[in-house]
Amino acid sequence: MLDTYYLCEKPFDGELNDIFRKLSARSQDEKAAVETILNEFFTLTEQGWTHKRCQLEIESYRMKAEHSRANGMKGGRPKKQTETKEKNPEGTQEKPAGFSTETQVEPNQKLTINSETKEPETKEPESNEEDDFFSPAPVKRFRKPTMEEVEEYARLVGATRSDGQVMWDHWEAGGWKRGNQQIKCWKAAFRSWQRQGWLPSQKQAALDKPKIDWRNTL
Repeated sequence: MLDTYYLCEKPFDGELNDIFRKLSARSQDEKAAVETILNEFFTLTEQGWTHKRCQLEIESYRMKAEHSRANGMKGGRPKKQTETKEKNPEGTQEKPAGFSTETQVEPNQKLTINSETKEPETKEPESNEEDDFFSPAPVKRFRKPTMEEVEEYARLVGATRSDGQVMWDHWEAGGWKRGNQQIKCWKAAFRSWQRQGWLPSQKQAALDKPKIDWRNTL
């Protein structure tokens, strides 16, 4: 109903039959609903059934349209005046082009003046402990140990120096890889072999252990 009001841009005629025809109200229920809305939200004047809010919107639209039409006849919206500044005022000399001889400072560096030499110095920014905490730890590159280092570590963990020699030869022959992956910590790999009982001294101790013949105990 409001769409029809805005489309016509004028109040409804005073005749209800004309209003019913414009709104396509054919049944008795539809006509009764239209009449109820007119009596509750519209006002009957000499021009017809008017709606206060709709009239204000229509008047505002007409004022904007008239303003736009007037600007169009003048050649469009007036352009803003831009202030132009002189690039080289009188009494000044233009700076010669070329590379600057001043000290270039990185964005994260500070420029300070040495009181003794009177020369500029760049100061590295202080490290932030919070940023260092959340930054990833540097990746340590694997360093291949010597045979003496593996022998000494075998002695420290309760194995024999011979175990250290055998493990060093084993890893050296395999390119210091565990399967298809590079060994990251040879000490952890040594302890893993020790826990599994795979060291040569452990295997020999298992073979030298006397076997009990349970048939003689029965």
